[in-house]
Amino acid sequence: MALTFWTVTLLGSATALLSLAAATRARNGALAGLLVSISVSLLAVAARPWCAGTADIAASVVALGGALGAAAFLTGSLRALRQSVQAEEAASALRTELSNYREDASSKVETSERRYRQLAQITRLGVLETDAAGAIRFTSREFLSLLDLTARPRTLDDWIGSVHEEHRSELRSTWANALRHGTSLYLEFRRRPPQDSTWLRWELSPEQRTMGAPSGWIGTLRNVTERRQLESQISRNEKLESLGTLTSGLAHDFNNLLVGILGTADLILDGSDVAPALRVEVQRIHDTARQATDLVRHMLNFVGRDRTELRALDLAPLIGELTHILDSSSQKLRVRCQADSCTVLGDPVQLRQLLMNLITNAVEALGSSGGTVQVRLEVMELDTSALEDFAGVSESPAGPYAVLRVSDQGPGMDASLKSQVFEPFFTTKTTGRGLGMSVVLRVAERHQGGVRIISEPGEGCEVSVAFPLEDSRQIEQPAQPLPHQRWRGSGLILVVDDEKSVRSVARRMLERLGFTVVLASSGPEALDQIEEHNQELCAVILDLHMPGMSGDEVLTQMRSRQPELPILLCSGNGQSFLESPAAEGIVGFLQKPYQLSTLSAALQEILASDPVDPTHSSK
Repeated sequence: MALTFWTVTLLGSATALLSLAAATRARNGALAGLLVSISVSLLAVAARPWCAGTADIAASVVALGGALGAAAFLTGSLRALRQSVQAEEAASALRTELSNYREDASSKVETSERRYRQLAQITRLGVLETDAAGAIRFTSREFLSLLDLTARPRTLDDWIGSVHEEHRSELRSTWANALRHGTSLYLEFRRRPPQDSTWLRWELSPEQRTMGAPSGWIGTLRNVTERRQLESQISRNEKLESLGTLTSGLAHDFNNLLVGILGTADLILDGSDVAPALRVEVQRIHDTARQATDLVRHMLNFVGRDRTELRALDLAPLIGELTHILDSSSQKLRVRCQADSCTVLGDPVQLRQLLMNLITNAVEALGSSGGTVQVRLEVMELDTSALEDFAGVSESPAGPYAVLRVSDQGPGMDASLKSQVFEPFFTTKTTGRGLGMSVVLRVAERHQGGVRIISEPGEGCEVSVAFPLEDSRQIEQPAQPLPHQRWRGSGLILVVDDEKSVRSVARRMLERLGFTVVLASSGPEALDQIEEHNQELCAVILDLHMPGMSGDEVLTQMRSRQPELPILLCSGNGQSFLESPAAEGIVGFLQKPYQLSTLSAALQEILASDPVDPTHSSK
């Protein structure tokens, strides 16, 4: 009986301990106590048949089970509490870390946003932000300044009134298309009057996309007026260059024809046996050819293919002379000179053409509506700010200027017309050539001056041309005519020209001056003549523009064979070639179309000869 009791007791203790260990591993005190109590109770029930007489021992076993269960419960609860505290501490640390990260990220975003706003405010670009629907969220100060706005606009309709009317429709449709398709926007437009000469460029791009649609737009607005003006200037220069190429070719052909006409007329007038009636008619031919020569020269000046030679002259009598002629044919002209003398450096032919173009345009602007054209000349002090209003003025300093003003009471011009008025071939007249105002600007630029146009629709037009004023003492007094005398020379001269009529007239002129002449119609033929008459030639008259082997190529070959041979370069396209390195060695220049007197003077200069017997004169 005793053995059975102790056996049951040992088994119960072992079972309780195993249950306690299992429950402890389960990390749950309540579960551990339950398992121990159940184990001991089952053991007590199982041992009852053998231990029925030992009630105290059975009660002890039950008490032991309860104690063990309570111990297990306390152990598990403490462990669970410790784990809960550790988890809470970890969660708190994580929350603190997340909060710090959020605050740091928010600070960085705020700093970035603040820098962006500051940059947007100080940059010369106008900055604009909108939401996905196009409502404006932000505009920089420069954006408001470029459009003359005092408050931030909310939509496009709030600032489109600052845009020129002709661009508003395009601006609306372009913006609507960008909103609809989520695309970028690029557009240039003019401001509304009176700032309609100002050009702005608007660029807008979608921000980051969410589910394929932009979350908004961000863009810039900037002033591109200077760039547009530069592009216009480049375009004008390109047109003038094309026109210059065409004009140069035409001038070459015209001058060759005029050499024949003028030269032949000179030779006839130089004869002593010419009938008086014939002399009058030939003189008329000669004078007409001279006018044609001035016209060709003016064409070359306009396209920059001739070197303008300026001299001091008084504008007042020149204007009075021309307006007197025009006033006789038009009762609409009124002339007023507020200065007795306005001395400038100028070319009288070009200045007459400038005034003629201005008056013609003004009279035509009046049409049949009546009104008058006023021509005024005055001396004005122009500072740097005032000179900026004159087109064509580049480096002219502030100071006194002779200002020529031509005004009319015609329909006037809007900003669009004013921006195109100096373009070659631009005209508002059905029969116009579109070169009138281009010539005016070109002449003003060549005289270191500029042109200003003041005009509004319905208020007429005033064109002012400013020329730097010069000292009146610089005006050259006309030289007293010298007794006429004929210079004569001697020797062999080679004439190189591809035009037969020029070679023929040149031969007769040179023979009249006492020279012997050999001719060449091309570069290779001229070089052959150099070889054949190596030591006999005293001079060469060389045309610059010839087909095949050009004049400058012939010139190079001639200098290599005869370095000391005097060469008289002949051209109808001005003296610009003389400024190039290829002109080294040339001792004279003869402008086509030349006459007997100019040919004689040029040869006398390069040959350094003295006049011969003055009895060789002509009438």
